[in-house]
Amino acid sequence: MDNRDFSGRRPKRAVTTTKLREWASERAGIPLWLFEECYPVVGDLAETIALVLPPATHNIDRSLSDWITILRDLKDAEDDVKKQTVLDAWDGLPTTERFLFNKLITGGFRIGVSQKLMTRALAQATDKPEAELAHRLMGDWTPDTITGTP
Repeated sequence: MDNRDFSGRRPKRAVTTTKLREWASERAGIPLWLFEECYPVVGDLAETIALVLPPATHNIDRSLSDWITILRDLKDAEDDVKKQTVLDAWDGLPTTERFLFNKLITGGFRIGVSQKLMTRALAQATDKPEAELAHRLMGDWTPDTITGTP
């Protein structure tokens, strides 16, 4: 499976990985070549960024749908706005949340299971009929259009 969400829909990437690498290197205070040497050792760009950045300077408490909206709106923003938004997020999130933010922004939040298996697991976890969940997952929806209400 490639870079798609749980349902198989590919999120649009708001910021290039080149920019993220540059900004992370700059924020971490390390040369880009050193960041690039760390990346293959860790094996995951989102994790590498989360690990090299200094600790958060404040705490941001936003919901997943808030982050999805922020990232969706970044797609058409100017590079300086993108950079400031990303740096502010990095400065306000602890390492684990920063890692998940990076996965969202790179479009790399994925799992390697079929939609059928995912639907079956959701049915078991929620005690809802598999057919009903499969029907709910059909159509042209995106993660930012979902309210979170079952």
